Amino acid sequence: MKSRPRYSLIASGILAFIILTPFIVLFVSGKKYDFKNGRFVKTGILGIKTEPKNAGITINGSTHGTTNQNIRFLEPGNYELSIKKQGYFDWNKRLTVRSQFVTWNFESTDNLFLFYSNAEKQTLSENALDFFAGEKRIAYLQQDKISFADISSPEKQTSVNFKENIKAGKILSSPDENFFLINSGVNNFVLDTKNNTLTDITELTTKQAAFSSKTSFQASENTFKFSPDNKLYQLLEGSIYLLDLDKNEKEVVVDNVLAFEVNSSGIYYIKLAESLLGIRRSLAHASMPNYTETILLENIPPFVDAQIYLTENNQLFVLGNKTLYVLNDELEKIVEHVEEVQIENNEDIFFNTGNEIDRYNMASRETKLITRSLQEISNISGNSEVGWIFFKNDNHLQAIELDTRDYQNNYTFAELNKEAKFYIDSDAKTIFLLNNGTVSLLKVR
Repeated sequence: MKSRPRYSLIASGILAFIILTPFIVLFVSGKKYDFKNGRFVKTGILGIKTEPKNAGITINGSTHGTTNQNIRFLEPGNYELSIKKQGYFDWNKRLTVRSQFVTWNFESTDNLFLFYSNAEKQTLSENALDFFAGEKRIAYLQQDKISFADISSPEKQTSVNFKENIKAGKILSSPDENFFLINSGVNNFVLDTKNNTLTDITELTTKQAAFSSKTSFQASENTFKFSPDNKLYQLLEGSIYLLDLDKNEKEVVVDNVLAFEVNSSGIYYIKLAESLLGIRRSLAHASMPNYTETILLENIPPFVDAQIYLTENNQLFVLGNKTLYVLNDELEKIVEHVEEVQIENNEDIFFNTGNEIDRYNMASRETKLITRSLQEISNISGNSEVGWIFFKNDNHLQAIELDTRDYQNNYTFAELNKEAKFYIDSDAKTIFLLNNGTVSLLKVR
């Protein structure tokens, strides 16, 4: 190549570099020129992701294609974002874009999860008294039998009949969902799903133990709990019994108890003791396998009614006289008038005060309002990974997003009677619902 053309190419390259460099710098730094005010402004990005994808995006009334994408060079300020996809509920929210930051359309999840606006419904069982749905199995209780199935194919049921019909009943599952306790209010049964056997343990749960408790405390309810290794414990008239179903025997393992919870390390309980000033209450732990007692905290409030909740890392909460406490160095009060508690993970718990749902964060020890209603709220089931909480409200099954920035989207999936109950699977794709004696499956996303 001759020198003149070569120099021309070099000069053109330098000129192009000089001209384009400012635009490249502006692009990388997120700046654009404001012709109206005659100045450069720093911009932000609106990141939009949904599951499923290809949902329509509208910003301030103008369409911007479909998800998933990043909308760049937005001037700082508030933007009305709307996401729509046929067959799904619309999602709307006002989001604030800040300069040199990415604002996502979801707060603490990997995506914005969209729900079907007309969920597909499948009937699984009729004339049900109660049911349970977990990670592995689903069980249906009827007057003459109890049926169970794999959660992945709930219509393929195995049934075991009662010798006599029952009029009512509640189901309690073991942690591995291989055993189910059926409490009819009069009789108690244990279903072994591996062997398809149903054992009547009524006599065992009502008779005196070989070495019976001499407790003077009669306030405790008849409560059953499974341990992670499928041992069955019963709290009856102030004593915790270990039930040996094979030998048809039971023994007192802890005495003078108001409430308890069991995990792999042992039994956590509220211990009662008489003193000159009346009945003294303490938090205690009985370690496996000998149930050796350790007092965790003495002189706790004078609870008449109490429940203990444990996270996987043994963070302990107490709901006593409808006041929620957390055990740190002391028993710290979180909030009063609590009706319901859900331990969701090792970071957050949800609780319901009858007309309000809140979330408590264990790390920050802060409580955040999720929603409140004029109507009664119950049966809360929160899922932080999906970013929604499901609940009963005014005889409706509803879900509201946990993202409290501006307007919270709130959807209704079904009408319910007062006694209805439901379970949500772990990824919030399926709702199992008992309503008017019918157990149904709702595919919601």
